Amino acid sequence: MKIFLTGITGFVGGAAANHFAALGHTVYGIGRKTALPYYISESCGYSQADICSPLKDIDADIIIHAAAEVSDTVSYKHACKVNVEGTANVLGAAKNSKHFIYISSSSVYNFKEEEMIESEAGLEFNHLSVYGKSKWLAEEVINKNESDFKRTIFRPRAIYGNHDHLLLPRLLKLVKGNKIFVPEHLSKQISLTHVNNLILAIELCINRQLEASEIFNVADKEVYDLNKVLTALLSAVTSKQLRTFSIPSLVFESFIAINDKLKLFPALNRFAASSLTGTAVLDIGKISKTLGYIPKKNFLNSYFEIADWVHNEKG
Repeated sequence: MKIFLTGITGFVGGAAANHFAALGHTVYGIGRKTALPYYISESCGYSQADICSPLKDIDADIIIHAAAEVSDTVSYKHACKVNVEGTANVLGAAKNSKHFIYISSSSVYNFKEEEMIESEAGLEFNHLSVYGKSKWLAEEVINKNESDFKRTIFRPRAIYGNHDHLLLPRLLKLVKGNKIFVPEHLSKQISLTHVNNLILAIELCINRQLEASEIFNVADKEVYDLNKVLTALLSAVTSKQLRTFSIPSLVFESFIAINDKLKLFPALNRFAASSLTGTAVLDIGKISKTLGYIPKKNFLNSYFEIADWVHNEKG
């Protein structure tokens, strides 16, 4: 089977490339880097290309569209340029494919106390982050496309695992000396998605050959207490006995409000803060029932692997 990946040089794209190459599939893809990172299988083909420009027709059975602008500090215009127009460009080159798989995000939900089901995405569009809005609009572009290929959309939540160069560096900024500085109202109810579980979901989707196009939440089975997760992971990564220093909720929220106006620390915006303090749980009942999804990885059986990877990479 021929599998084509956008964003093959990224975290999710690279993990998917290695997995499917190891299964004997013909894997190739595009990215903005000049060459594939060393940890991606040499059997994978690669071309440097930018999805923001029109692409040549893709010769593949399966297209996995993982390329994206994931920052919440970029402008709405730039996020839409990459995530919406870029998706349209990939769709335009996908006319000869059988199955289009899109890696979306749980940022398309305005999370409440209850678990989010797939039909609740985009209902409060104006309350979404810049990133969330652009991913929702990209989903709309996919759903409205009139090509004959089947399409599947996955919505993971906070993807983690080896070779993550996005989420982990952000978390490490919470460490100062031997302390982890976090708001005292840190979330006790949050979904996370190990990258291997996301790859499992993609594989199940391909193998099951569903007749209709579908949208699935994908996450670990467990719902996590973020304080326990951060303490265990960051202690293992830094090789320190870290203690949590709780910032009073009133102080934290006041700082966030001031920072939103003055833009002193763009990365610590309202949406970044809410990802630490708000409940964010995905309902994975649909993917479990439809695809037989049983996630094997979770935080407890993987955080030492992540720490070993960081140490081997020398930070």
